[in-house]
Amino acid sequence: MEDEPKNDFELLQEAIALSPQEIEREFANTDNIWLACVNTRLTIIMNYLGLSQMESLIDKETEVVAQEKAQVLAQEVLKLQNVYGEKSSVIPEEIKQDILSRLNVLV
Repeated sequence: MEDEPKNDFELLQEAIALSPQEIEREFANTDNIWLACVNTRLTIIMNYLGLSQMESLIDKETEVVAQEKAQVLAQEVLKLQNVYGEKSSVIPEEIKQDILSRLNVLV
């Protein structure tokens, strides 16, 4: 028996769960700075949140709060890019961990 395809909410959860390793993979394999790699994941997460099908999978309040969290994080990442804008920039581990934990916009 074949596995059923994942719904958009499950894909969103998967995108969030895979974000730390996908950010590191993109960082290692491209010229992008680490924060740009975070933006890639944020874009994916925000795109899932914006899908019309999402409305039938999560309640509106959860969706709105998640979108707000993602937008706030995106603005903060943009500000951090002014400080850590080089590939060689060393971002403090506590800042990285904070960003990675905040990518889970569903909590």
